[in-house]
Amino acid sequence: RRGLREYVEEHRGSVVRTDDLKHALEASGDTDLTRFFDEWLYEPGFPKFKVSIVQDQPLTLDGEPVRVLTGEVSHLTTLIVEQTQSADGWRDVFHIPVTVAWSRGGAVQRARLQLEQQTERLFLTGNGKLDWVRFDADTAVPMLLDMRQDESMWRSQLLDAEDGVTRLLAAQWFAAHSMVHFDLAAGWRPSEESIPALIQAANGDEFAPVRHAALDALIRIKDPRVISALERAALDEDPVMRERAIGGFARHGGSAVLPTIFDALEDENASVVGAALTTLVTRKSPGALTQLRNVYDRTSLARWRLDRTIVRLAGRVDDEHSLPFLMAAARTHAESRVRAAALDTLSRRSGSHDDVIHRALCEGLNDPSYRVRSAAAYALGRRGDARAELHLQARRSIEIDLSVLGAIDAALGQLSSLPAWMN
Repeated sequence: RRGLREYVEEHRGSVVRTDDLKHALEASGDTDLTRFFDEWLYEPGFPKFKVSIVQDQPLTLDGEPVRVLTGEVSHLTTLIVEQTQSADGWRDVFHIPVTVAWSRGGAVQRARLQLEQQTERLFLTGNGKLDWVRFDADTAVPMLLDMRQDESMWRSQLLDAEDGVTRLLAAQWFAAHSMVHFDLAAGWRPSEESIPALIQAANGDEFAPVRHAALDALIRIKDPRVISALERAALDEDPVMRERAIGGFARHGGSAVLPTIFDALEDENASVVGAALTTLVTRKSPGALTQLRNVYDRTSLARWRLDRTIVRLAGRVDDEHSLPFLMAAARTHAESRVRAAALDTLSRRSGSHDDVIHRALCEGLNDPSYRVRSAAAYALGRRGDARAELHLQARRSIEIDLSVLGAIDAALGQLSSLPAWMN
C-alpha cells in the first residue's frame, strides 16, 4: 500500500509504464519483483492445480518404516499439489505462497505452502480422521483448481467448516459447478448420507451463496425429500432462493405444489414472478397463457425485464391466442427491448400465419428504436423469406444507425444465399 501511494504521488498527471509500478513497489519493500511481474503480467497463462490426498502413507527413513514408541508403524497423510498449466503451453511453475486449511478430528489447522516446483507435498498433521481439506484457504490466488477428495469429506466440509467460502466450495461440488472439479459418471447422485446434509445447508446455512448452491444440487436429484426442501426455500427471505426454488418445481412435485407456484406470481421480486411463469410454461400448465397475460397487464414499465421474459415465454405456449398477444407487444409496448424480444419471438414461429408475421417484421424496420429495427432485420434474414429483400433495401437507403445497417447487411447476405428457386 505504501508503494501504491508513492507510485500515485510520483506519477500524478503523467504517462506511466508497467515498469514504473514495479519500481515503486520494489523501492517501498526493498524486494526484487522481477519474477512476480514476469509470471503474472508479462508472460501468458495462469496456474492450474490438481490437488489430491494420499492417506495412511507409511513414514519411511532410508527406505525403512519409522516406528513410534509403541512399536507401531507411523503413517502420514500427504497433500500432493501439481501445477498442470504447462499442458496449455504456459510456464511450468508459478512461484506463489498458498494457504492450506484442513480439519482432523474436528480441529482445523492451517499452513503456508510456498510453491517452488511443479509438484509439491504438504504433510497434513494432526490427530484423528481427516475431515476435509481446503486449498487456497484465503481465496487469494487466481487459478483453476482440480480438487480431489472423497464425497464424505465434501459433506463434512459443507456441514462443519466455519468459513462460508469453504462451505460454498463443497456445495458447488455437489452441484457440479464448473469452478469445482467434477468428473463423476453421468447419472451420479449423492449418497443417502449426503442428501440430508444438502437439505440442511439449503434450508439453514447462514451464508446465502451456500444455500443457493446446495439447492441447485438438490434440484438435480430425484427424491421426494427435495420437494419439501423446495417448499421451504420458496419462503426464504432471499429472493434468489425463492427464484431457484420456484424454478425447481419445473422438475419436482405434482399438482400439490401448484398453490406455491401461484403464490409466487404475487411475489414483490420480478425474478421470482418470472421463475413462476417459466415453471408454469415448462410444466405445460393449462391456462399458462392467461397467467402470462395477467402478469403482463399489471406490470409497470420499471419491470420491463419481466415483460421481456413474458413475451419470450409466450412463444413456447402452444396456443393460437399467443399470436395476437405477441403482435400487440411488438407494436405497442413502451420499452424498446420488449418490442425487440416480441419480434424475435414472432420470427421463430412457423405455420399458417407466416404472412402476418412477415408484415409485423417489416413494420419493425420502421420502429423509432434502433434495437427494434435491428431485431426486425435479423429476424427477416433468419426466416429466409425472399419478399423481405425489398423492405430491407428500402430501409437501408435511409438508415443512419451503424448497428442497424450491420443487421440489414447480414440479413441481405442470408437472403442472397437462398437457392435460386426461392427467389
